[in-house]
Amino acid sequence: MFEIVHKTESLDYTMPPHTHDNIEIYLCLTDLSNVVLGSRMFPFSKNTLLVIPPDCIHKMVSTGQKYERYILTVNAAWFRELLTNEDRERFSYFFDPGQPQIKVLSEERKDYFIERFKSLRKASKENTLKSYRILFEILENVQSEVGEKEESYETGSLSAPAQAVSKMISYIDEHLTENITTEDIANKLYLNHDYAARIFKKHMNTTVKNFVTLQRMILAKRLLSEGNTISETYLLVGYNSYEHFSRVFKKMTGITPGEYRKASRTESVNESGNGLI
Repeated sequence: MFEIVHKTESLDYTMPPHTHDNIEIYLCLTDLSNVVLGSRMFPFSKNTLLVIPPDCIHKMVSTGQKYERYILTVNAAWFRELLTNEDRERFSYFFDPGQPQIKVLSEERKDYFIERFKSLRKASKENTLKSYRILFEILENVQSEVGEKEESYETGSLSAPAQAVSKMISYIDEHLTENITTEDIANKLYLNHDYAARIFKKHMNTTVKNFVTLQRMILAKRLLSEGNTISETYLLVGYNSYEHFSRVFKKMTGITPGEYRKASRTESVNESGNGLI
């Protein structure tokens, strides 16, 4: 139901923007120049604690940088089922892709989390009960650091090309359901079309078209889980053809829109009761 890893590596590639079905808690121990999180790009300072909810787009690695981090991955459905209604409200940002949480830690608190993560890695191999105790201790301490607190994460400056890419990402987020192209975005932001396409691909390791598709599928999943019909959903996310929408949705999720809607609605019904499930 959870996994904890520690990674230190020098990478010669840039991972494209992506999402996960689970909750990810990062402790980034390295300065990163270009981090994509949701609809923004910004630099990260070291010792940053980060909560990435399911379906929150992110890209953490810049080309050639040595990158050290701890990553705690928690099964979102399992964790939600353990929570009371009150606790679901308290930990709501763990499940909302629009609310990633960020906090730059003090040295003392950074050392605390490293010690707990190390203990969790050891306990998960030796004693299941102890590992769950440590896990929930970590989650409560994450809550005390980031829960219901606004944290400024403007900890540095982006290069001029990265600033342009950040503006492109924001524009896509604001006009996601429209028929937007790279040329449209470039014109609105007073950029050369070829330059815009080139810097976006360089910084994001994907094309504008693919990024728009990823964003639309995330929106489609939310709409389907909220009870919208498939016909309503594909129109709301900017598609004119059910066949096209269904083909893209299945390619990115592995299941059809109908299967996803049924599964998400069943989960919602199961969670509608009060108290611990």
